[in-house]
Amino acid sequence: KCPVTDCGQNVDTSERVLLAGDGTQIPVLKTVVPVIMADRNILVESFVDISEHKRAEAAIREANRKLNLLSSITRHDVANQLTAVLGYTQLAAMKKPDPVVADFLGKITTAVEMIQRQIQFTKEYQELGVHAPAWSGISDLIRGARPKKVRLRCTCDTIEVYADPMIGRVFFNLFDNAIRYGEKVTTITAGCKKRGDELVITFADNG
Repeated sequence: KCPVTDCGQNVDTSERVLLAGDGTQIPVLKTVVPVIMADRNILVESFVDISEHKRAEAAIREANRKLNLLSSITRHDVANQLTAVLGYTQLAAMKKPDPVVADFLGKITTAVEMIQRQIQFTKEYQELGVHAPAWSGISDLIRGARPKKVRLRCTCDTIEVYADPMIGRVFFNLFDNAIRYGEKVTTITAGCKKRGDELVITFADNG
């Protein structure tokens, strides 16, 4: 179907691929606009070559891939060293040192565990911005992140958002925080409200 003549759109703008005479494929941005000329309804098509834009996108994706690889290797090495520090700290604590030294060892352990959590955070979000945004149903994302032991009330069934695929991780973390710090959480309520041109997503627990 034609988006303009069959679906009633005023303008159709979409990415397409043109095939040149020599067989070369050229990525273009095609725009179709209905106009009236000599009392006749016609469609005017225009094409913009976006080859350079596509090459730039590919270069950015490759750069991000290399940065993520470097980040992954570095994170793994640092995590191994932190595990060693934590192990030696625990061994030192087993020697029953005096209270002052024991307090220092406790603070070292706390600091190391905090660093480990921060490293885990960077691992979870290293893919942010790597993949192209896509339309996702809010209710599907929320239900996919819900722990089995928690009841869910969700009023976002008809709402979709155009966002980075990592958005699902946001809801996972919201559930995790609610369970971890809400103590006796049994039910979580998620809602969606339109406020002007914005969408407000609410997330509440009974803890």
